[in-house]
Amino acid sequence: MSFTQELNLTSLDSTFYQISNKVEKYFSELKETSNYGNPVVKEKFFDRWKWFWEIRVDEKGGFKKYGEQLNKIAGQDHVLKSLSTITWTPLGPDSIPYQASGCGQNNNGMCQVASVWADETDLYVGLNGGGLWRRNLSSWTNLTDDYPCLSVNDIAVDNNGKIYVATGMHGQSHSLHAHCDYGFGVYYSTDGEVWVTDAMTIEPNEDFFIVKVKIHPIQQNIIYALSRKTVYKSINGGEDWEDMDAPPLINNQYYRDIIFKEGKPDTVFICSDGWNHLTHKYLIEGGDIYKSINGGVTWDDTNLAENLKYSANSLHSCCHLCNL
Repeated sequence: MSFTQELNLTSLDSTFYQISNKVEKYFSELKETSNYGNPVVKEKFFDRWKWFWEIRVDEKGGFKKYGEQLNKIAGQDHVLKSLSTITWTPLGPDSIPYQASGCGQNNNGMCQVASVWADETDLYVGLNGGGLWRRNLSSWTNLTDDYPCLSVNDIAVDNNGKIYVATGMHGQSHSLHAHCDYGFGVYYSTDGEVWVTDAMTIEPNEDFFIVKVKIHPIQQNIIYALSRKTVYKSINGGEDWEDMDAPPLINNQYYRDIIFKEGKPDTVFICSDGWNHLTHKYLIEGGDIYKSINGGVTWDDTNLAENLKYSANSLHSCCHLCNL
């Protein structure tokens, strides 16, 4: 049972301040020690809820003010329509492979979808352990079947159709790979058939587990690859890479995302996930966010997230930082 159910927080008669006081008291009395029931993990969700509503309730802590504001703008042209009005069509694949085992048939699934890239003509999908797939009309083609067991965490395609994929196998809980995550760096191809696989590394290594790959929006030969521990940069379309010495992370965190500042692509933000991968717990102080104004040559040592009581992973795309 979640703490929201235990405290009956769904009552519309309660004010923001009544709910906050009730939850604060609940956490102060909570003595759970298991990972699932870790008060720190639960408190993160409450902190996010509190942050959202704190500036939206009226002076008495009522929630009606927010509803009235929404009703006021409802129907205006600039308001996004509900997703319920959009028709979604499954594109497949829709067949699931099965494998015989001592217990009969095992449903192996179709791999986890780890990344998607699309424009007006092409659709690429990267799978965890399943490689890179491209959709053509109604059929799917695997573009990496002839290469080592490939997981694609991220996909980037430049203006000339050159494809870059970030590789790294996400280990699954209770599986043989749970603690053996690895990556081969960045693969790239100009035609989707022949891939350059050894520009960054030819040996699987956790250091080359690439989380994100980004193409400079103006200078398309400049590529950034964010690994779990640092940022790599290429100035010749992925042929050679340089470690940009991103600020070292503490508390067993990993880097999570990278983004360019809109209109100023030489300003780059990177953020960590705010998760201790050794103890498998969220960090009370949250994650880290760092900034470079010269394309990663140097980094500001100031952690821009030090005053946030949330993990940087909750920002996820760092878009909130575009005005910094």
